[in-house]
Amino acid sequence: MYDLMFYSFYCMISKRDSYVMERASFLVSMVSFNLLMIILLFTIILLSIENKSILIVSVIISLVNGYFTDRYFKKSDKMKEIISSYNKRNGNTGKWKYSLLAAFLFLGSTGLFIFSGITLSRYLNPW
Repeated sequence: MYDLMFYSFYCMISKRDSYVMERASFLVSMVSFNLLMIILLFTIILLSIENKSILIVSVIISLVNGYFTDRYFKKSDKMKEIISSYNKRNGNTGKWKYSLLAAFLFLGSTGLFIFSGITLSRYLNPW
């Protein structure tokens, strides 16, 4: 799944400079952070946990997830392997589909992250 997300973000980013792969890796880390935080926040809400230390632990887990995602892509040229693998499979056709998937993932995870933050704040401090 990370490989597909990485290639989708790679297709979406402009190729004008040499930091394209690092940007795509950062976007994958950001989306996985958002999705993990959404899952953890809704788990807290659904289980009716009022202990705020669980929230701190979930933030730490999400940050560690970002670190390991970054390490996954930087080990032994994994980024170049993913790009060459998907390019062999698809050629130049269909890159717009991957770009559309990347835009959907980025906007959807960010929107859901904001929504879950508002929901959690209403849950912890009712208006």
